Amino acid sequence: MITYKILSSERFNDTVELIKKVLSEVNSKDYSTLEIEAMKSFQSEEKLKEKLEQGGIYFIALDTTKLVGIGGLVGSEVSRVFVDPLYSGLGIGKELMLMVENEARKRKLKSIVLGSTITAKGFYEKCGFNVTKYEDFEINGLKLKMIMMEKKII
Repeated sequence: MITYKILSSERFNDTVELIKKVLSEVNSKDYSTLEIEAMKSFQSEEKLKEKLEQGGIYFIALDTTKLVGIGGLVGSEVSRVFVDPLYSGLGIGKELMLMVENEARKRKLKSIVLGSTITAKGFYEKCGFNVTKYEDFEINGLKLKMIMMEKKII
């Protein structure tokens, strides 16, 4: 049974490891090894702590004690939505996005935005996000294609 909680500091390392696993196993169909390594280098406990210090909140999905998903909101930006590939298709990502949207409503936001990878674009479209523009995002000297998306919150 999957349970959902708010991320606490003792799960930071697990979170970073989950994100890196998803990038390696899932995003590799759309990005080169070099691009995946650049994306992974952008993930760290320190960067996660920075997001929390900026007023962010992250929700996690647990299968008993195993971390299997994460999704958050920082300001009006959806941040770090990842689900373990072994748990793909079980509705975990959708549930995490509902939690993020509910948090956005609590904060009285009119819309939420995100930068999507090519890999995740279809998922976000199913969640009601619309493409606003395509842009290059530079990590470690590499330009990666990112898809900027937005969803109105009612």
